[in-house]
Amino acid sequence: MPKDTPFSRLLLGSLLVVTQLAGGSALAESIQSTHELAPVSVEGRPYGEELIGPYNQPRWSARGRFSADTDVYALPPYSFYIDVDYHGTFPRRGFPDHLFVQEFELGLPYRFQLAFELYQEAQNGQRQVPFVLFEGRYALANWGKIPLNPTILAEYSFGTGSNTRFSQARIRRPMRATASKPKEMPPDA
Repeated sequence: MPKDTPFSRLLLGSLLVVTQLAGGSALAESIQSTHELAPVSVEGRPYGEELIGPYNQPRWSARGRFSADTDVYALPPYSFYIDVDYHGTFPRRGFPDHLFVQEFELGLPYRFQLAFELYQEAQNGQRQVPFVLFEGRYALANWGKIPLNPTILAEYSFGTGSNTRFSQARIRRPMRATASKPKEMPPDA
């Protein structure tokens, strides 16, 4: 084992300094130099934006709804959408009001779609089916061929129950503004 002398320390220290300087300058050169990267090709579209079905529509438009009360386009052929909704009102006094809505939509060929909605309510301790709704929707062209992708909607509803608050309001349907005085609701028992 060599002795620890001032000369050996000086030799070892100078060797470390030279190594650091040589390595540091090589590191500085590698940081300042530019390298050409290989080109990257991205294929496809983001999830939800890929085109599906024979109408070439984005996936998000085929889920039936992109918001709580708006259909966007016709469903692809033979695909279906099932929706079950519940709306409840719980007053401090009196009976609670409950509305159950079951909806079934079916995509058909040639950009057609059929839908059936069943409304059931329990109000003031009584149960009834206030109305049933049938819908038909037709898309005028494949997705992206006409601006804003218009569809034609025809719906028919008929009442099977008495006229109540839920059936008057037609939850999930736009309400029209009128200039007439609103009807007074009976007080809660």
